[in-house]
Amino acid sequence: MKLLISVVLCLAALSVSASQKAMTEEGEVVILHDDGTWSYESSHAASDTEIPLNPAIFSKDSRASFELKSTKTNSVFAIDPKKMEIQKERKWP
Repeated sequence: MKLLISVVLCLAALSVSASQKAMTEEGEVVILHDDGTWSYESSHAASDTEIPLNPAIFSKDSRASFELKSTKTNSVFAIDPKKMEIQKERKWP
């Protein structure tokens, strides 16, 4: 009898599955389901958010000759190298 109960409990434990939470690079929390699908944790999906455009026109100063390019978006930030100093990130031991 004990053997039968042990076998039933082991089989029941194998059939139990749970979803996992994960965070995207953008900071959204998603739920990873066992069937390979995913969904946002909150009902507010990132694609539902409307971001208004800024109507202002931006221009680059003629002295800003050093460009920093984003690796995530199609954007560039220009600086004047005589006014700002760039330092590499310090690696901790």
